[in-house]
Amino acid sequence: MTDRTVFAIAVATLLAVFAIAVGWEFVVEGWLPDWLAPHPPDEDDASRWSAIFAATAFAGLATMIYSIVSLKVIAEREQADILRRESEERIRQFAEVASDWLWETDEHHRFSYFSSSASVYHPKMIVPNLGRTRFELRHPDDTDDEKWRAHRADLDARRPFKGFEFPVQGADGSIRYNRVRGQPVFAADGRFTGYRGAAAEITERKEAEFALRRSEQEFRALLDSAPDAMVILGTDGLIIHANSQTEVLFGYTRDELIGTPVERLVPDSVRGGHAELCRGFFERSGRRTMGKGMDLYARRKDGTEIPVEISLSGIEIAGRMLVAAAVRDVTERKAAQQRIEFLARHDVLTELPNRALFEDRLDIALAQAERSGARVALLMIDLDGFKAINDTLGHSAGDAVLIEVATRLRACIRPGDTVARLGGDEFVIIIPDSKRAAAADLVAIRVLEALAAPMRLETESRSITCSIGIAIHPDNTADQQSLLRQADAAMYMAKQGGRNRYQFYQPEAAIAKC
Repeated sequence: MTDRTVFAIAVATLLAVFAIAVGWEFVVEGWLPDWLAPHPPDEDDASRWSAIFAATAFAGLATMIYSIVSLKVIAEREQADILRRESEERIRQFAEVASDWLWETDEHHRFSYFSSSASVYHPKMIVPNLGRTRFELRHPDDTDDEKWRAHRADLDARRPFKGFEFPVQGADGSIRYNRVRGQPVFAADGRFTGYRGAAAEITERKEAEFALRRSEQEFRALLDSAPDAMVILGTDGLIIHANSQTEVLFGYTRDELIGTPVERLVPDSVRGGHAELCRGFFERSGRRTMGKGMDLYARRKDGTEIPVEISLSGIEIAGRMLVAAAVRDVTERKAAQQRIEFLARHDVLTELPNRALFEDRLDIALAQAERSGARVALLMIDLDGFKAINDTLGHSAGDAVLIEVATRLRACIRPGDTVARLGGDEFVIIIPDSKRAAAADLVAIRVLEALAAPMRLETESRSITCSIGIAIHPDNTADQQSLLRQADAAMYMAKQGGRNRYQFYQPEAAIAKC
């Protein structure tokens, strides 16, 4: 309430009080001022003046009541004005100190107002930007045309918008990033008058995002440079990242794998225990290798299974526990190991069992025969005239003959029989569980017939023969070495008997030879 208002109300109140007092004195005391009564009043005059002063007192009382009511109304009005001004001042102060700044545009989307807090983030840019549109502030490096088209569509449709981010060039030439939101403004008659909204400076956040993105790119590049397939998993078993080698190894694209359970890379036969294995890993920290000393297999997109070696490492990124799985395809290594193991017990040239494997199988056959009472036949085979082939056609032709002989010998035996190469041009066949000597006799005949067929050697065809010595366990002997010596002695008997034939061991003939 202003001082002038208070003074006017006070004067009106005093006049009202004076009028009431005078009326009271006249009515109650019969008093009449001299200027109103130059001669003594008669009864008519007294009644008239009493009515006048009664009216005056009533008017004064009414005036006082009106003044009091007016005072209250004016006070309430002024109090409301004070509150409104305080609220406006509070809002203005909030706008000035808030991290966001306020802005307004006209119906043509030209900026008409910026709160002063905008100058904190964009010094020397506020006044020059008044009268310009947001589209005129677009930075030349901002190539996201789709984003700007969508924003234009929102403005043309007079729709509220939020979360619109865009870079601008500061007065110092640096790039600053803003995030704005706005509401359309309409006049009382419904006419569109522009937009009003708030903006925030998000340069630090965007730079942090760019740094994180660069870090992720470097991390992915590092993973992609790894020679092994690298799969990053969350504690829920979902794949978070996979490198390019993972695509090569498993046949899936990166997009097909990310967000899917890692069990899709696990063979069906072991999926049941895989989830428990993953839970156990997170209960123990450290780096360790899965499958050391045992075979593990992974499942490719086409359903095939491949032998793998898996190394797991627990890593923590941004407070989140993850697992890095390095998966190495060991198909070639397994094949090499199997090849080494194979060659350790097989002949390199013919791939038949060598002497070591032959002796093992002969021991097994003799042990089984001891238990079952069956016979074991041993056929010692030596090629006739093989040295002449080496001397005339060369060692490559001799190797070809040995390979072909091995192939033909395999075709002459039953499943469960063994054909081996002892060295040079010597081969041997084990016939376990031979019920009678006739079984060895039939095999020997098949061998002679098979080797007699012509062989194509470079530019010519040749036939080759062999001499076969046969010893029977336990008819001739009970131990391995003796059986070998007897089969060898029988083979020499066959050679002396004209070659291209087989001969059973005969003790008396061997003694006569000695």
